[in-house]
Amino acid sequence: MKRTILAVLTLALFAVLTSSGWIVTHNSSKQLSLANCYYGSLQKDQVLLKIDSQVKGEIKGYLTYAFYQKDNSKGEFTGTFANNKLEMDYAFWSEGILSHRPVIYTRSGDLLSGDGFVLHPTIKCQVIKY
Repeated sequence: MKRTILAVLTLALFAVLTSSGWIVTHNSSKQLSLANCYYGSLQKDQVLLKIDSQVKGEIKGYLTYAFYQKDNSKGEFTGTFANNKLEMDYAFWSEGILSHRPVIYTRSGDLLSGDGFVLHPTIKCQVIKY
């Protein structure tokens, strides 16, 4: 009898957690993925991060920095996303020269922060005008 009650309570708890989304939210691969596009601005400076591929934590995409009255940069990145950190190798063009530098963004909720910017997910993933 005690086993039956314990089994029923366990199933009831599982049903409540599943229907509330708690189990799916905390254990799904959706939590491990990022939005396809992020945009941020700081005063007159802008950044656009476009993700083209997310496979098992491997991330590829494009990153554009548009700085007001300063050198801009745009290029491709490859990196990883784990433990709420997006770590990238950013290969960018600036003043006609191809350069590489590491870039790290940290996710908190839906936002990414790093390089002085806070990036918000956006569905309008368009080229930034300088």
